[in-house]
Amino acid sequence: MFKFSTFAFALSCVGLIRAAVIDGLATRTSSSSDTCACTTGPLNIAGVSCGTFHQSDNFCFCMSELDSLIQNSNNPIIQFARFFDVDLIKGALTQMVHNAESRSDCDRPDFSAPSCSRDNVCGYKCHDGYKDCGDSCARACSTARLGRKRRSVPTEAKPDYWGARVQRTCEQGWQACGVPGADRRAWECVDVQRDLESCGGCASGISSSLTGQSTGVDCTTIPHVSDVSCISGGCVVHRCLPGYITSPSGDACLSKDFVDRTPLSIVGEKIFDIAAAALSL
Repeated sequence: MFKFSTFAFALSCVGLIRAAVIDGLATRTSSSSDTCACTTGPLNIAGVSCGTFHQSDNFCFCMSELDSLIQNSNNPIIQFARFFDVDLIKGALTQMVHNAESRSDCDRPDFSAPSCSRDNVCGYKCHDGYKDCGDSCARACSTARLGRKRRSVPTEAKPDYWGARVQRTCEQGWQACGVPGADRRAWECVDVQRDLESCGGCASGISSSLTGQSTGVDCTTIPHVSDVSCISGGCVVHRCLPGYITSPSGDACLSKDFVDRTPLSIVGEKIFDIAAAALSL
C-alpha cells in the first residue's frame, strides 16, 4: 500500500512538473510586452560616472535584452561599467530607461526580437525563417495581410503616446512637451535650451507623465526676479527687483539685507561650494 501511494505521488509530481514546463513554454512563445527607450545622459554607478550617452550615440535598447546588452555591447561606456557588479549595472540602466523621455511600453508579435531605434523605439525584427506580415511574424503571410504594415507603437491609452508621435516631428535638440491644462493629445515642440517656461526640460510632458515630476524650470517664477533668460537649459538672472541682488550662482535673487548680515567667510564658503559642484559635473 505504501509503495503504491509513493508511486502515485511520484506520478502526480511528474504531471505537475510537465504542466509547469508546458505553461512556461506557452508563456515564452506568447506576445511579448516590453519597455524600450533611447537614453541620453551620464551613466552613474555607485557614485562613479562611467561616461555620458549623447543623442548622436543612438543608444537604444529594451529591458528584455538588458542581460545581453551588458555582456556583449561594444559601447565603451558599457565596457567600462563591467568593472561593477552586474546588479548595479542593471539598476543604473533600468533607472535611465525609466527616466528617458522616449520610454515606451511596447507589444511585439510572436517570433520576433526587439529592434529599438530613435526612428521607432518599439521596432522589432522577425526571427530567421519568419516574415513580417504587418502585425505578426509568420512562416508565410496571408494575402489579406500583405498590404498592411503596422508600425509598432505604444498604446493610445498611454499618456506618452501622443507625445511620442509629436517628438518625431521636432527639430534636433527640441522636446515634445504637453500643453498644461489642455487635452492629452495637445503637445508641442519646445526649445528647452532657451524656452523661459520650460528651461532644461518640459514643464509638463513626456518626462512628467512617466516619472510624476517636472524636469524643466519656469524661470519666470524665480522669486524677486526682474530680468531672466534661459541659456543652454539653465535659468540666468540678469536683474533682480529693488532690494535684491543676483546670487553668486546667477540663478536666484538674494536679499541685500541678508547678504549684508552674512559674514564674508560664509559667503566665500558658499561660492567655493558652488564652484566645486560645477567642477564635479
